[in-house]
Amino acid sequence: MKRKHIDDIHEISGQLHEALNSVAKHRDSYAIEKVLTIIDEGGKELLMNYMYPFANDISSDINPLNQAMNMRAPLEIIYKMIDIGGKELLLKDYRNPNNSWNHCYTPLHNAFLFMYDDEDEEFEELEESTLNVLRKLLEVGGRDLVMKRCAIKGRTALHHAVYDDRFDEVTKELIQLGGKELVMAKDIISGNTALHNPRAGPVSLQIIELLIDVGGKDLLEVKNNYGVLAVQNVALCSSRDFDLDEVFKTLVILIKEGIYHNVGGEFSIGGLLVDENFEDFFAHWRLRLWLVVLEVYCLIQRKSCNESLPILHSMIMINAPKDIIYKILCRFVGVASIKDSLGRYAIDVAIEMDLPFNEGLEDILEVTASENGWSTLYCAAHHGLPWNNGMEEIVLENFDYALNGVNKETGLKLFMTAAIGGNLDTIYSLIRMDPMYIV
Repeated sequence: MKRKHIDDIHEISGQLHEALNSVAKHRDSYAIEKVLTIIDEGGKELLMNYMYPFANDISSDINPLNQAMNMRAPLEIIYKMIDIGGKELLLKDYRNPNNSWNHCYTPLHNAFLFMYDDEDEEFEELEESTLNVLRKLLEVGGRDLVMKRCAIKGRTALHHAVYDDRFDEVTKELIQLGGKELVMAKDIISGNTALHNPRAGPVSLQIIELLIDVGGKDLLEVKNNYGVLAVQNVALCSSRDFDLDEVFKTLVILIKEGIYHNVGGEFSIGGLLVDENFEDFFAHWRLRLWLVVLEVYCLIQRKSCNESLPILHSMIMINAPKDIIYKILCRFVGVASIKDSLGRYAIDVAIEMDLPFNEGLEDILEVTASENGWSTLYCAAHHGLPWNNGMEEIVLENFDYALNGVNKETGLKLFMTAAIGGNLDTIYSLIRMDPMYIV
């Protein structure tokens, strides 16, 4: 571009900037008409080469359409720019020399982020204007615009659209146009998909479910640059300054869908605990997390009443609090009789995990015995309950029966049943109590 031509563009850019400022201040028909005239005279060349004049005499290329949006220009001005600049204007890369990240957004990003203000008295009107502009941008820019990433952070407009539920209808159009490729798109810095985004505002659960419908198990299994799944990333929001109610609503969906898709395997709670070290992050809010998980399993049970899920196994393996284990035992009939894919009952897992007798193991044992029609004593022996983790206590409470009783179903004495359980300490301890025991 020749020097004289650059100067001309610079001059008319300054005129457009001043005219937009006048519209922002006065919003009268004269100011609006002046902006429209400048755009008509400068045409596409002006819009594509617009140079924003800084106060320090340094100029920068910036999308004039973004500037008009941010200055709340009337729709007729915004539409005029879109019609004249066309798709080329919407897709042009702009890089500010001062590295101002918001100057690198496409108009589609910009509309989601900067066209409205919650504190503005005319917010509802502005929100409707934003919707109209978003639809216009999609009409002109199409899929190419939807897939376009901002120049610095590499995010698509979808990364920002999911923050707010007021533009759900347009967000659905984004997902429809971009499909799975858009839903799976990661940003550059964190490697987050739109599903990873922190849940700070009035999140649309409908959009979250739509993202999962389109992305499926692949989306639920995508890890960001830090090796974190979307469900884990959202869970971590609870330790920050976020709306916990919104976080937990989102978590319920992600955990539920993760369980349906078996993300992370049978005991990962839908991928939440796919990394065995991840539970350390939740030490300070463990109880609330397990309440969320409990809600998830209640939803699953209502949807598939006959589906056997090793919820109790999972809770034991992740050291859920005793009261959560108790609630599961009370709420889910037959849960103690469910076997996991390895053929283990929950009581077997509890013993393997060295769950303390007074921290839930006793409750699991009693329910397991009840569901199988056994006495607690013989159930404990059959499953190999360690002598020093409850077995001695149960035996002493039922001392005579432990030495002289016989299981009605099997005809076996207690030490014989203990042999089936395979806990040597229990076997030897029973025999030491009365050497004649084996006669």
